[in-house]
Amino acid sequence: MARNAGLTRELIVQSGLQCCRDVGLSRVTLQRVAEPLGVTPEAIAYYLPRATLHAEIADLAVSEIEYPAIESGTYDIRLRQLAYSWQETMQRYPGVQGFVASYPRMLPQVRRIVDSGLNDLVASGFDETEAKLLYGLYHAFFIGWNMLRSAPERAAAPGGAEGDRRQAGSMSGRYSWTRAEPLFDFGIESLLTIMRRAQEGDWLPSDLMGVPAPDSLPAV
Repeated sequence: MARNAGLTRELIVQSGLQCCRDVGLSRVTLQRVAEPLGVTPEAIAYYLPRATLHAEIADLAVSEIEYPAIESGTYDIRLRQLAYSWQETMQRYPGVQGFVASYPRMLPQVRRIVDSGLNDLVASGFDETEAKLLYGLYHAFFIGWNMLRSAPERAAAPGGAEGDRRQAGSMSGRYSWTRAEPLFDFGIESLLTIMRRAQEGDWLPSDLMGVPAPDSLPAV
């Protein structure tokens, strides 16, 4: 198939991101991405198959999250700002949270954020072992929270897993994510308190847990 003049990978992903904001990532189709660009779905598929398109849309959404600047304060202030920036971005793009949490590999922009966090902790006085373990706890909190928060999204998506449908059903009618936001606040503040105590020498996580720090973090 001949290429469409003026059509680029970047334009396709931008169109997909806008579609994601409007209808959610699970409902982004080649047809929906093609229509605003005035091309056919086959033209979109020439550049990006649907599975790859979703990954690139999710990565572009995460790219809007900036790691807080050094001038914003100490590392704990930066990590708190990062947590809420992440939440705001995920709410802006429905479905991205679930996709990132279940994708088998760490997306490049997620890796950027992880590397920035690890480097920030090391620059703030933690050794590399402490930084990996403590940021691993922070990272794991996001994995768990995102998986819970995105269960209804994944259940509603085409081919949603039975486990996601059961989990979404168990939360339906009796669980409000608005009411759950204080739990997120509590989780972030607890993690930051652990980091501050570890830095002060009051609590050494590797000694307490009896496990070595991981060489690398799991993919979200």
